[in-house]
Amino acid sequence: GVIIPNPINGKLPPPIEGKREKTIVTACRLHPQKNLPMMINAFSMLADEFPAYKLVIYGQGVLEDELRAQIKSLNLENRILLPGFASNILEKVAPCSMFVSSSDFEGISNSMLEA
Repeated sequence: GVIIPNPINGKLPPPIEGKREKTIVTACRLHPQKNLPMMINAFSMLADEFPAYKLVIYGQGVLEDELRAQIKSLNLENRILLPGFASNILEKVAPCSMFVSSSDFEGISNSMLEA
């Protein structure tokens, strides 16, 4: 068999020094496998305790309308953002406090390796 590795960009932005943004971030397909409804529910349980934090979910997919409805039902439209696809994702993720994944299953999570 042939193994084709997933490349990781060697020209990563330098690490952020000092305080990071109070942002929790993920980047993935908006797909049932990624279990984003669970991530949104988990954030909603912590939202009152950590009012300065926001959750940003980058990506596109079949669950976008469902996720927006869930966010609206939790009254968290100002705290949970779905900005869509970002071509400069490394720049978007770098200043954030944490990168999270809620996938039900993954092989090796490329997004976690890149974060």
